[in-house]
Amino acid sequence: MRFVMDKKTWFQATIRDQQGRLIRYTQKIVIDESNAKDVVQDGFIKLWGQDYPESKELVPPWLYRVCRNLAIDHYRRSKKFTTIEEAELTFEFLGSEEEKLMNKEVFQALKSLPKKSCEVMILTFQEGLSYKEVAEVTGLTVSHVGVILHQSLKVIKQKMNTEFGHE
Repeated sequence: MRFVMDKKTWFQATIRDQQGRLIRYTQKIVIDESNAKDVVQDGFIKLWGQDYPESKELVPPWLYRVCRNLAIDHYRRSKKFTTIEEAELTFEFLGSEEEKLMNKEVFQALKSLPKKSCEVMILTFQEGLSYKEVAEVTGLTVSHVGVILHQSLKVIKQKMNTEFGHE
């Protein structure tokens, strides 16, 4: 007997699996955690309105794109300008003191990148999305995502070598 998940069960599992990641991601756009939670809630409402079981294929790239667009709309309505410096406040640097210092240095290097490059880096390395999923979220092509990542990593490596003396 094959278990068939109903929409409600699937939706609850999706919220449980994706909510934290989506809040963390949208908070980098809207800064305030409560606004990020509102944006993500609106994204889940849109997901609930999609046809089931076809909507199962929409997670996570579609959900990230919807939350991204909702967060950008919120940002534009609120007229608050979010900078990478402000976003640094939402990051928690973990690990040993040496690892924390290295993470802060990487974040400093990340600040020098264009906004689109930062977003691609965050979606790939922090959120763990594939190139294809990042492309779906941002509207870029998969190859352009790869180019942005390659160029961004090169810039970060150069900055780390010159500014922080790492080999």
